[in-house]
Amino acid sequence: MAKAIASGKALRSTVIYVLILALLMGYASYMLLKGLKDRPITDWDEARHGSNAYEMMQSGDYIVHTYNGEVDYWNLKPPLAAWMIALGYRIFGLNALGLRMYSVISMMILLLVVALWTKRRFGSFASLASVTLLLANSIIFEKYFTRFGDPNTLFVLLYTVAMLCMLDSQKDVRKLYGSAVCFGLAYMTKSWHAALIPITCLVYVIATGKLKELKLKNYLLLIFWGLLPILPWGIARMTRDGLTFFIKSVTVDVYARSSMDLEDHGADVLYYLRFVLSKPMLLLCGGLCLLGLGGNLFGKKPLNTTQLGIALWVLLPVVLFSIPVSKISWYIFPTVPALALAGGMVLAKLWKLPKRSALLNAVLVVVLAATGYQLYGNIRTITQDNYVNVFRRAVEEALDRDVDSGVHMYVQYSPEEVNWRPAEFLCAQLYGDAKCINGGLEAYEEDEESALLMISKLGFDHSLLELYPIYYEDSSVYILENLGG
Repeated sequence: MAKAIASGKALRSTVIYVLILALLMGYASYMLLKGLKDRPITDWDEARHGSNAYEMMQSGDYIVHTYNGEVDYWNLKPPLAAWMIALGYRIFGLNALGLRMYSVISMMILLLVVALWTKRRFGSFASLASVTLLLANSIIFEKYFTRFGDPNTLFVLLYTVAMLCMLDSQKDVRKLYGSAVCFGLAYMTKSWHAALIPITCLVYVIATGKLKELKLKNYLLLIFWGLLPILPWGIARMTRDGLTFFIKSVTVDVYARSSMDLEDHGADVLYYLRFVLSKPMLLLCGGLCLLGLGGNLFGKKPLNTTQLGIALWVLLPVVLFSIPVSKISWYIFPTVPALALAGGMVLAKLWKLPKRSALLNAVLVVVLAATGYQLYGNIRTITQDNYVNVFRRAVEEALDRDVDSGVHMYVQYSPEEVNWRPAEFLCAQLYGDAKCINGGLEAYEEDEESALLMISKLGFDHSLLELYPIYYEDSSVYILENLGG
Protein backbone atom coordinates (compact mmCIF):
# COMPACT_ATOMS: atom_id res chain seq x y z
CA MET A 1 0.00 0.00 0.00
CA ALA A 2 2.77 2.41 0.94
CA LYS A 3 4.53 1.74 -2.34
CA ALA A 4 1.32 2.38 -4.28
CA ILE A 5 0.76 5.68 -2.47
CA ALA A 6 4.35 6.76 -3.10
CA SER A 7 4.05 5.78 -6.74
CA GLY A 8 0.83 7.77 -7.08
CA LYS A 9 2.44 10.85 -5.53
CA ALA A 10 5.43 10.55 -7.85
CA LEU A 11 3.15 10.28 -10.87
CA ARG A 12 1.14 13.34 -9.83
CA SER A 13 4.36 15.29 -9.27
CA THR A 14 5.63 14.31 -12.70
CA VAL A 15 2.35 15.27 -14.38
CA ILE A 16 2.32 18.65 -12.61
CA TYR A 17 5.95 19.25 -13.57
CA VAL A 18 5.32 18.42 -17.23
CA LEU A 19 2.22 20.62 -17.37
CA ILE A 20 3.97 23.64 -15.84
CA LEU A 21 7.03 23.16 -18.04
CA ALA A 22 4.75 22.91 -21.09
CA LEU A 23 3.08 26.17 -20.02
CA LEU A 24 6.47 27.88 -19.73
CA MET A 25 7.55 26.54 -23.13
CA GLY A 26 4.27 27.82 -24.58
CA TYR A 27 5.01 31.25 -23.14
CA ALA A 28 8.49 31.08 -24.67
CA SER A 29 7.09 30.07 -28.07
CA TYR A 30 4.68 32.99 -28.07
CA MET A 31 7.34 35.48 -27.02
CA LEU A 32 9.87 34.25 -29.55
CA LEU A 33 7.55 33.90 -32.56
CA LYS A 34 5.22 36.90 -32.08
CA GLY A 35 5.78 39.22 -35.06
CA LEU A 36 9.09 37.53 -35.84
CA LYS A 37 8.59 37.59 -39.61
CA ASP A 38 7.23 41.13 -39.71
CA ARG A 39 9.78 42.89 -37.54
CA PRO A 40 12.20 44.83 -39.81
CA ILE A 41 15.67 43.41 -40.32
CA THR A 42 18.24 45.42 -38.37
CA ASP A 43 21.66 46.86 -39.06
CA TRP A 44 24.46 45.74 -38.78
CA ASP A 45 25.20 42.27 -37.55
CA GLU A 46 21.86 40.64 -38.29
CA ALA A 47 21.75 41.93 -41.85
CA ARG A 48 25.39 41.10 -42.52
CA HIS A 49 25.02 37.50 -41.34
CA GLY A 50 21.84 37.20 -43.39
CA SER A 51 23.58 38.42 -46.56
CA ASN A 52 26.51 36.08 -45.98
CA ALA A 53 24.11 33.14 -45.77
CA TYR A 54 22.10 34.26 -48.81
CA GLU A 55 25.20 34.61 -50.96
CA MET A 56 26.39 31.19 -49.81
CA MET A 57 23.14 29.72 -51.10
CA GLN A 58 23.36 31.57 -54.38
CA SER A 59 26.98 30.68 -55.06
CA GLY A 60 27.03 27.20 -53.55
CA ASP A 61 30.23 28.14 -51.70
CA TYR A 62 29.72 27.31 -48.00
CA ILE A 63 33.35 27.82 -47.00
CA VAL A 64 33.99 31.54 -47.55
CA HIS A 65 31.76 34.42 -46.47
CA THR A 66 31.06 36.97 -49.18
CA TYR A 67 29.26 40.31 -49.15
CA ASN A 68 28.06 41.76 -52.43
CA GLY A 69 30.14 39.15 -54.20
CA GLU A 70 33.42 40.05 -52.45
CA VAL A 71 35.19 38.05 -49.73
CA ASP A 72 33.89 39.43 -46.43
CA TYR A 73 36.65 40.29 -44.00
CA TRP A 74 34.30 42.42 -41.89
CA ASN A 75 32.50 39.34 -40.57
CA LEU A 76 35.43 37.39 -39.16
CA LYS A 77 33.34 34.59 -37.68
CA PRO A 78 33.48 31.01 -38.97
CA PRO A 79 30.35 30.03 -40.90
CA LEU A 80 28.25 27.84 -38.55
CA ALA A 81 25.70 30.64 -37.98
CA ALA A 82 25.57 31.33 -41.73
CA TRP A 83 24.94 27.63 -42.37
CA MET A 84 22.05 27.68 -39.88
CA ILE A 85 20.56 30.79 -41.51
CA ALA A 86 20.87 29.21 -44.96
CA LEU A 87 19.03 26.14 -43.65
CA GLY A 88 16.36 28.46 -42.24
CA TYR A 89 15.98 30.14 -45.64
CA ARG A 90 15.43 26.76 -47.29
CA ILE A 91 12.84 25.62 -44.74
CA PHE A 92 10.99 28.85 -43.88
CA GLY A 93 11.62 30.95 -46.97
CA LEU A 94 13.76 33.93 -47.98
CA ASN A 95 12.46 36.29 -45.33
CA ALA A 96 13.03 37.48 -41.77
CA LEU A 97 11.50 34.29 -40.38
CA GLY A 98 14.04 32.12 -42.20
CA LEU A 99 16.79 34.46 -41.02
CA ARG A 100 15.82 34.23 -37.33
CA MET A 101 14.40 30.75 -36.78
CA TYR A 102 17.69 29.17 -35.79
CA SER A 103 17.89 31.64 -32.89
CA VAL A 104 14.37 30.71 -31.79
CA ILE A 105 15.11 26.99 -31.97
CA SER A 106 18.39 27.49 -30.11
CA MET A 107 16.54 29.26 -27.29
CA MET A 108 13.89 26.55 -27.03
CA ILE A 109 16.62 23.91 -26.77
CA LEU A 110 18.44 26.04 -24.19
CA LEU A 111 15.31 26.20 -22.01
CA LEU A 112 14.90 22.43 -22.17
CA VAL A 113 18.59 21.84 -21.39
CA VAL A 114 18.42 24.09 -18.31
CA ALA A 115 15.13 22.50 -17.21
CA LEU A 116 16.23 18.87 -17.56
CA TRP A 117 19.72 19.33 -16.12
CA THR A 118 18.43 21.22 -13.10
CA LYS A 119 15.65 18.68 -12.51
CA ARG A 120 18.16 15.82 -12.57
CA ARG A 121 20.48 17.55 -10.15
CA PHE A 122 18.18 19.57 -7.87
CA GLY A 123 14.58 18.53 -8.45
CA SER A 124 11.41 19.78 -10.13
CA PHE A 125 10.99 23.03 -8.19
CA ALA A 126 14.53 24.19 -8.98
CA SER A 127 14.02 23.23 -12.62
CA LEU A 128 10.82 25.22 -13.05
CA ALA A 129 12.16 28.17 -11.06
CA SER A 130 15.31 28.35 -13.21
CA VAL A 131 13.35 28.31 -16.47
CA THR A 132 10.93 30.93 -15.13
CA LEU A 133 13.74 33.25 -14.08
CA LEU A 134 15.42 32.80 -17.45
CA LEU A 135 12.21 33.69 -19.29
CA ALA A 136 11.56 36.65 -16.99
CA ASN A 137 14.84 38.26 -18.02
CA SER A 138 13.77 40.72 -20.70
CA ILE A 139 17.33 40.66 -22.01
CA ILE A 140 16.71 37.39 -23.89
CA PHE A 141 14.03 39.01 -26.06
CA GLU A 142 15.98 42.19 -26.71
CA LYS A 143 18.31 43.22 -29.54
CA TYR A 144 21.00 40.78 -30.64
CA PHE A 145 19.59 37.80 -28.78
CA THR A 146 16.74 35.38 -29.44
CA ARG A 147 14.53 37.39 -31.83
CA PHE A 148 17.36 38.28 -34.18
CA GLY A 149 19.44 36.49 -36.79
CA ASP A 150 22.66 37.00 -34.84
CA PRO A 151 24.77 34.05 -33.65
CA ASN A 152 24.48 34.97 -29.95
CA THR A 153 21.66 32.56 -29.01
CA LEU A 154 23.35 29.58 -30.65
CA PHE A 155 26.61 30.55 -28.95
CA VAL A 156 24.91 30.84 -25.54
CA LEU A 157 23.33 27.41 -26.02
CA LEU A 158 26.69 25.82 -26.81
CA TYR A 159 28.37 27.71 -23.97
CA THR A 160 25.70 26.56 -21.51
CA VAL A 161 26.00 22.90 -22.52
CA ALA A 162 29.79 23.19 -22.18
CA MET A 163 29.46 24.56 -18.65
CA LEU A 164 26.95 21.90 -17.61
CA CYS A 165 29.28 19.20 -18.91
CA MET A 166 32.03 20.85 -16.88
CA LEU A 167 29.90 20.68 -13.72
CA ASP A 168 29.09 17.02 -14.38
CA SER A 169 32.78 16.23 -14.79
CA GLN A 170 33.09 16.01 -11.00
CA LYS A 171 31.59 12.54 -11.19
CA ASP A 172 33.13 11.58 -14.53
CA VAL A 173 36.01 13.59 -16.01
CA ARG A 174 35.09 12.22 -19.44
CA LYS A 175 32.16 14.68 -19.42
CA LEU A 176 34.79 17.29 -20.27
CA TYR A 177 34.81 15.81 -23.78
CA GLY A 178 31.33 17.30 -24.14
CA SER A 179 32.75 20.68 -23.17
CA ALA A 180 35.48 20.22 -25.80
CA VAL A 181 32.97 19.47 -28.58
CA CYS A 182 30.92 22.50 -27.54
CA PHE A 183 34.08 24.61 -27.66
CA GLY A 184 34.69 23.55 -31.27
CA LEU A 185 31.10 24.33 -32.26
CA ALA A 186 31.17 27.61 -30.31
CA TYR A 187 34.35 28.62 -32.13
CA MET A 188 32.60 27.87 -35.43
CA THR A 189 29.84 30.23 -34.24
CA LYS A 190 31.63 33.21 -32.65
CA SER A 191 35.33 32.64 -33.18
CA TRP A 192 37.64 33.47 -30.28
CA HIS A 193 34.83 34.19 -27.82
CA ALA A 194 34.79 30.41 -27.44
CA ALA A 195 38.19 30.55 -25.71
CA LEU A 196 36.29 31.28 -22.49
CA ILE A 197 35.16 27.65 -22.44
CA PRO A 198 38.60 25.99 -22.07
CA ILE A 199 39.76 28.82 -19.78
CA THR A 200 36.82 28.28 -17.42
CA CYS A 201 37.16 24.50 -17.54
CA LEU A 202 40.88 24.69 -16.78
CA VAL A 203 40.37 26.96 -13.77
CA TYR A 204 37.56 24.69 -12.58
CA VAL A 205 39.48 21.40 -12.76
CA ILE A 206 42.46 23.02 -11.04
CA ALA A 207 40.30 24.50 -8.26
CA THR A 208 38.43 21.23 -7.68
CA GLY A 209 41.54 19.04 -7.73
CA LYS A 210 40.39 17.10 -10.79
CA LEU A 211 43.44 18.05 -12.83
CA LYS A 212 45.45 15.21 -11.30
CA GLU A 213 42.89 12.70 -12.64
CA LEU A 214 43.55 13.72 -16.23
CA LYS A 215 46.04 11.50 -18.04
CA LEU A 216 47.83 11.99 -21.37
CA LYS A 217 45.03 10.06 -23.06
CA ASN A 218 42.46 12.51 -21.68
CA TYR A 219 44.41 15.56 -22.91
CA LEU A 220 44.75 14.06 -26.40
CA LEU A 221 41.04 13.26 -26.54
CA LEU A 222 40.14 16.76 -25.34
CA ILE A 223 42.24 18.24 -28.16
CA PHE A 224 40.72 15.79 -30.66
CA TRP A 225 37.10 16.54 -29.74
CA GLY A 226 37.75 20.28 -29.54
CA LEU A 227 39.30 20.44 -33.01
CA LEU A 228 36.95 17.96 -34.68
CA PRO A 229 34.25 20.56 -35.56
CA ILE A 230 36.87 23.10 -36.65
CA LEU A 231 39.52 21.33 -38.73
CA PRO A 232 37.49 20.26 -41.81
CA TRP A 233 36.28 23.80 -42.45
CA GLY A 234 39.60 25.35 -41.34
CA ILE A 235 41.61 23.30 -43.81
CA ALA A 236 39.12 24.02 -46.59
CA ARG A 237 39.29 27.74 -45.77
CA MET A 238 43.10 27.78 -45.90
CA THR A 239 43.03 26.29 -49.38
CA ARG A 240 41.09 29.40 -50.48
CA ASP A 241 43.00 32.33 -48.94
CA GLY A 242 45.75 30.75 -46.86
CA LEU A 243 46.03 32.18 -43.35
CA THR A 244 44.52 35.57 -44.27
CA PHE A 245 41.18 34.96 -42.56
CA PHE A 246 42.73 33.57 -39.37
CA ILE A 247 45.35 36.33 -39.15
CA LYS A 248 42.66 38.99 -39.55
CA SER A 249 40.45 37.31 -36.96
CA VAL A 250 43.28 37.57 -34.44
CA THR A 251 44.52 41.05 -35.37
CA VAL A 252 41.03 42.59 -35.55
CA ASP A 253 38.70 40.55 -33.31
CA VAL A 254 41.28 39.93 -30.57
CA TYR A 255 44.07 42.51 -30.70
CA ALA A 256 42.22 45.54 -32.10
CA ARG A 257 39.11 45.08 -29.96
CA SER A 258 41.28 44.61 -26.90
CA SER A 259 43.58 47.56 -27.43
CA MET A 260 41.45 50.30 -29.01
CA ASP A 261 37.99 51.81 -29.27
CA LEU A 262 36.80 49.84 -32.27
CA GLU A 263 33.57 50.97 -33.98
CA ASP A 264 32.75 53.34 -31.08
CA HIS A 265 32.44 50.49 -28.57
CA GLY A 266 35.01 51.81 -26.11
CA ALA A 267 34.00 51.84 -22.45
CA ASP A 268 35.51 51.84 -18.97
CA VAL A 269 36.08 48.82 -16.74
CA LEU A 270 32.72 49.26 -14.97
CA TYR A 271 30.68 48.97 -18.18
CA TYR A 272 29.30 45.48 -17.48
CA LEU A 273 28.53 46.29 -13.85
CA ARG A 274 26.39 49.20 -15.00
CA PHE A 275 24.75 46.96 -17.57
CA VAL A 276 23.75 44.40 -14.93
CA LEU A 277 22.49 47.16 -12.63
CA SER A 278 20.24 48.38 -15.46
CA LYS A 279 18.53 44.97 -15.78
CA PRO A 280 16.26 44.32 -12.77
CA MET A 281 15.93 40.55 -13.29
CA LEU A 282 19.66 40.07 -13.71
CA LEU A 283 20.06 42.01 -10.48
CA LEU A 284 17.42 39.84 -8.81
CA CYS A 285 19.11 36.61 -9.92
CA GLY A 286 22.45 37.96 -8.75
CA GLY A 287 20.91 38.80 -5.38
CA LEU A 288 19.54 35.27 -5.03
CA CYS A 289 22.99 33.89 -5.82
CA LEU A 290 24.53 36.01 -3.05
CA LEU A 291 21.77 34.91 -0.68
CA GLY A 292 22.53 31.28 -1.47
CA LEU A 293 26.23 31.81 -0.90
CA GLY A 294 25.57 33.51 2.43
CA GLY A 295 25.44 30.20 4.28
CA ASN A 296 28.86 29.33 2.96
CA LEU A 297 30.38 32.75 3.47
CA PHE A 298 29.11 33.40 6.98
CA GLY A 299 29.42 29.79 8.01
CA LYS A 300 32.95 29.87 6.66
CA LYS A 301 32.31 26.79 4.54
CA PRO A 302 34.08 26.27 1.20
CA LEU A 303 31.93 26.46 -1.90
CA ASN A 304 30.80 23.09 -3.17
CA THR A 305 31.91 22.15 -6.68
CA THR A 306 28.62 23.19 -8.29
CA GLN A 307 28.64 26.58 -6.58
CA LEU A 308 32.25 27.10 -7.58
CA GLY A 309 31.54 26.14 -11.21
CA ILE A 310 28.59 28.50 -11.50
CA ALA A 311 30.58 31.31 -9.88
CA LEU A 312 33.32 30.85 -12.49
CA TRP A 313 30.69 30.64 -15.23
CA VAL A 314 29.37 34.05 -14.20
CA LEU A 315 32.51 35.88 -13.12
CA LEU A 316 35.11 34.92 -15.73
CA PRO A 317 33.25 36.34 -18.78
CA VAL A 318 32.52 39.57 -16.89
CA VAL A 319 36.09 39.95 -15.65
CA LEU A 320 37.84 38.95 -18.87
CA PHE A 321 35.61 41.06 -21.12
CA SER A 322 36.05 44.05 -18.81
CA ILE A 323 39.76 44.19 -19.66
CA PRO A 324 39.56 45.05 -23.41
CA VAL A 325 38.94 48.64 -24.44
CA SER A 326 36.00 47.72 -26.70
CA LYS A 327 32.97 46.39 -24.84
CA ILE A 328 29.54 45.29 -26.07
CA SER A 329 26.66 44.20 -23.83
CA TRP A 330 26.01 40.87 -25.53
CA TYR A 331 29.53 39.65 -24.80
CA ILE A 332 28.32 38.61 -21.35
CA PHE A 333 25.04 37.00 -22.48
CA PRO A 334 26.45 33.51 -21.63
CA THR A 335 26.19 34.45 -17.95
CA VAL A 336 22.38 34.83 -18.08
CA PRO A 337 21.53 31.08 -17.97
CA ALA A 338 24.00 30.64 -15.11
CA LEU A 339 22.35 33.36 -13.04
CA ALA A 340 18.88 31.95 -13.72
CA LEU A 341 20.00 28.42 -12.89
CA ALA A 342 21.66 29.51 -9.65
CA GLY A 343 18.63 31.61 -8.72
CA GLY A 344 16.32 28.62 -9.24
CA MET A 345 18.53 26.43 -7.05
CA VAL A 346 18.44 28.98 -4.23
CA LEU A 347 14.66 29.40 -4.47
CA ALA A 348 14.20 25.62 -4.30
CA LYS A 349 16.39 25.46 -1.20
CA LEU A 350 14.43 28.26 0.48
CA TRP A 351 11.10 26.68 -0.46
CA LYS A 352 12.05 23.35 1.10
CA LEU A 353 13.09 24.85 4.45
CA PRO A 354 10.88 23.36 7.20
CA LYS A 355 10.76 26.74 8.94
CA ARG A 356 11.25 30.08 7.23
CA SER A 357 11.65 33.41 8.92
CA ALA A 358 9.37 36.29 8.06
CA LEU A 359 12.29 37.83 6.19
CA LEU A 360 12.74 34.78 3.96
CA ASN A 361 9.00 34.63 3.29
CA ALA A 362 9.13 38.27 2.31
CA VAL A 363 12.02 37.51 -0.05
CA LEU A 364 10.01 34.76 -1.73
CA VAL A 365 6.99 37.06 -2.12
CA VAL A 366 9.16 39.82 -3.64
CA VAL A 367 10.81 37.39 -6.06
CA LEU A 368 7.44 35.95 -7.10
CA ALA A 369 5.91 39.39 -7.62
CA ALA A 370 8.93 40.76 -9.52
CA THR A 371 9.12 37.69 -11.75
CA GLY A 372 5.40 37.74 -12.54
CA TYR A 373 5.52 41.46 -13.26
CA GLN A 374 8.46 41.02 -15.62
CA LEU A 375 6.84 38.07 -17.43
CA TYR A 376 3.77 40.22 -18.06
CA GLY A 377 5.95 43.20 -18.99
CA ASN A 378 7.75 41.08 -21.59
CA ILE A 379 4.41 40.23 -23.22
CA ARG A 380 3.43 43.90 -23.38
CA THR A 381 6.77 44.83 -24.91
CA ILE A 382 6.57 42.17 -27.61
CA THR A 383 2.91 42.89 -28.38
CA GLN A 384 3.59 46.60 -28.79
CA ASP A 385 6.70 46.07 -30.91
CA ASN A 386 5.48 47.74 -34.11
CA TYR A 387 8.72 49.36 -35.24
CA VAL A 388 8.73 50.17 -38.96
CA ASN A 389 11.56 51.37 -41.17
CA VAL A 390 10.18 53.06 -44.25
CA PHE A 391 13.07 52.14 -46.54
CA ARG A 392 12.99 48.50 -45.56
CA ARG A 393 9.23 48.36 -45.97
CA ALA A 394 9.52 49.91 -49.41
CA VAL A 395 12.13 47.35 -50.50
CA GLU A 396 10.06 44.44 -49.23
CA GLU A 397 6.79 45.60 -50.76
CA ALA A 398 8.22 46.74 -54.08
CA LEU A 399 10.46 43.77 -54.78
CA ASP A 400 7.81 41.31 -53.73
CA ARG A 401 6.10 42.19 -57.02
CA ASP A 402 8.20 39.69 -58.97
CA VAL A 403 10.91 41.94 -60.35
CA ASP A 404 13.44 40.37 -62.67
CA SER A 405 16.16 38.49 -60.85
CA GLY A 406 19.43 40.40 -60.86
CA VAL A 407 17.85 43.82 -61.51
CA HIS A 408 20.23 46.69 -60.74
CA MET A 409 19.06 48.69 -57.74
CA TYR A 410 20.33 51.93 -56.22
CA VAL A 411 19.42 53.85 -53.09
CA GLN A 412 19.58 57.48 -52.01
CA TYR A 413 18.63 58.02 -48.39
CA SER A 414 19.73 61.66 -48.56
CA PRO A 415 21.94 63.77 -50.86
CA GLU A 416 24.92 62.69 -48.74
CA GLU A 417 24.03 59.02 -48.13
CA VAL A 418 24.08 57.07 -51.39
CA ASN A 419 25.45 53.70 -50.29
CA TRP A 420 23.34 50.74 -49.20
CA ARG A 421 22.78 50.09 -45.53
CA PRO A 422 23.10 46.38 -44.68
CA ALA A 423 19.44 45.84 -43.73
CA GLU A 424 17.98 47.23 -46.97
CA PHE A 425 20.74 45.45 -48.88
CA LEU A 426 19.63 42.11 -47.44
CA CYS A 427 15.95 42.86 -48.09
CA ALA A 428 16.74 43.59 -51.73
CA GLN A 429 18.52 40.24 -51.95
CA LEU A 430 15.84 38.21 -50.18
CA TYR A 431 12.78 39.73 -51.80
CA GLY A 432 14.03 40.42 -55.31
CA ASP A 433 17.44 38.84 -55.81
CA ALA A 434 18.48 42.37 -56.77
CA LYS A 435 22.03 43.46 -57.57
CA CYS A 436 22.62 46.32 -55.15
CA ILE A 437 24.99 49.03 -56.41
CA ASN A 438 26.28 52.03 -54.47
CA GLY A 439 26.33 55.54 -55.87
CA GLY A 440 22.76 56.80 -55.61
CA LEU A 441 21.05 58.95 -58.26
CA GLU A 442 24.22 59.78 -60.15
CA ALA A 443 25.20 56.14 -60.68
CA TYR A 444 21.58 55.21 -61.41
CA GLU A 445 21.35 57.75 -64.24
CA GLU A 446 24.57 56.43 -65.79
CA ASP A 447 23.44 52.79 -65.69
CA GLU A 448 22.69 51.49 -69.18
CA GLU A 449 20.84 48.47 -67.84
CA SER A 450 17.31 48.36 -66.51
CA ALA A 451 17.51 49.68 -62.96
CA LEU A 452 15.53 50.83 -59.93
CA LEU A 453 16.27 53.77 -57.63
CA MET A 454 14.85 54.00 -54.12
CA ILE A 455 14.89 57.62 -52.99
CA SER A 456 13.46 59.58 -50.09
CA LYS A 457 10.57 61.96 -50.79
CA LEU A 458 12.11 64.41 -48.35
CA GLY A 459 13.71 67.09 -50.51
CA PHE A 460 12.85 65.11 -53.67
CA ASP A 461 13.48 66.74 -57.08
CA HIS A 462 10.11 66.24 -58.78
CA SER A 463 11.59 66.92 -62.19
CA LEU A 464 12.86 63.33 -62.01
CA LEU A 465 9.28 62.16 -62.51
CA GLU A 466 9.44 63.58 -66.03
CA LEU A 467 12.37 61.28 -66.79
CA TYR A 468 11.61 58.10 -64.87
CA PRO A 469 8.29 56.40 -64.16
CA ILE A 470 7.28 55.51 -60.61
CA TYR A 471 7.68 51.80 -59.93
CA TYR A 472 6.50 52.08 -56.32
CA GLU A 473 5.62 54.79 -53.83
CA ASP A 474 4.41 55.21 -50.30
CA SER A 475 4.16 58.17 -47.96
CA SER A 476 7.94 58.48 -47.59
CA VAL A 477 9.70 56.77 -50.49
CA TYR A 478 9.72 56.67 -54.29
CA ILE A 479 11.15 53.78 -56.27
CA LEU A 480 11.84 54.96 -59.81
CA GLU A 481 12.41 52.73 -62.83
CA ASN A 482 15.08 53.37 -65.43
CA LEU A 483 14.46 51.16 -68.45
CA GLY A 484 18.08 51.49 -69.52
CA GLY A 485 19.82 52.69 -72.63
